[in-house]
Amino acid sequence: MPLVNKARSHTVVRGHSLNRLRFLLTVFFALDGFVFAGWVVRIPAVKEQTGASASGLGLALLGVSAGAVVTMLITGRLCRRYGSHPVTVVCAVLLSLSVTLPPLTHSAPALGAMLLLFGAAYGGSTSPSTVRPSTWSQPWADRSCRPSTRPSAWAA
Repeated sequence: MPLVNKARSHTVVRGHSLNRLRFLLTVFFALDGFVFAGWVVRIPAVKEQTGASASGLGLALLGVSAGAVVTMLITGRLCRRYGSHPVTVVCAVLLSLSVTLPPLTHSAPALGAMLLLFGAAYGGSTSPSTVRPSTWSQPWADRSCRPSTRPSAWAA
């Protein structure tokens, strides 16, 4: 099978190490979710502080998604060059710092800029964490995720 969109090298992780890595990855995503949730519950207060209209707040909130998407496109290259661990650590530090910035803003455009930075840090911290498990060699790792198109594979 051709290696289209597949990692060319796999890291073999077995037994206790695999369970430990899964646990640590779960903890990382839980903490990442708590950081994001900590920002989301502050949206009404930040909207009031900035005096943003509903549409202005919507455009500012679009900065989170825009920043995340742009960073996710770059993160793959950074992981290939530097490894997923350093990229995750740097982006997690940036995320921790950027989550403090939106409450300091006093206008919708400034809020949008801060949320662009927050989204970039958020996308950069989660993207390497999803790349890493895809390189662990498992019995299912070499199988295609797509259903087979051969009629013989449809037979029960």
